[in-house]
Amino acid sequence: MANTNTPFGLRHLGVSGAASPTFALGHGPAPYNSAAIYKGDPVMRRADGYIVPWTNGTAVSQLVGIFWGAKWVSNVMQRTTNNSFIPATSDTISQADYDLYYIPCTGSIAPLFVVQANGYATGTTPYSRADIGATADVVMGTGAIVGALGMSNASLSTIATTATLPFRVEGMWSDFAPAGTPGTDNTSPYNLVVVRANIYQETGI
Repeated sequence: MANTNTPFGLRHLGVSGAASPTFALGHGPAPYNSAAIYKGDPVMRRADGYIVPWTNGTAVSQLVGIFWGAKWVSNVMQRTTNNSFIPATSDTISQADYDLYYIPCTGSIAPLFVVQANGYATGTTPYSRADIGATADVVMGTGAIVGALGMSNASLSTIATTATLPFRVEGMWSDFAPAGTPGTDNTSPYNLVVVRANIYQETGI
């Protein structure tokens, strides 16, 4: 069955190269006037120390991880709230920072993520097994609030061999999921692939 163009950001799959699959979430400040951040969005550290949404074209050295939620004192609710997204309009008391949580993509642990391939940025060509080992950037898209959840719209962009790109293709989703699972049709665009952060800035093949 042909894939559909329904990106969901980067979804945690497991851990590569580690004895234990457990690790703590990282956390740090997001500015009160931050752009909206959605669950599954890559996030990076700005020069001023704040964590903000990933910008396509940024070097992987600034990648800190994949956004997984945030805590703040809500100006609307007048209490501390936890949520899977940070709203585009500031909701913090006295313009305080958000406490942002993320799956870390630094250090010795290399988490694996499932992500939609964006069809070589044109939507016409699926990623293939020959693309394993290549590097790629991310098209962020615009996330959506569905119910109480704010889900990412990020997807993988055109593959390359550039060492500074943030992610490296590790495999096809069809190698992990049963046949017929959405995203496993490697003959049509928008198939799903497995990636890890390119933290060692390896050149793609």
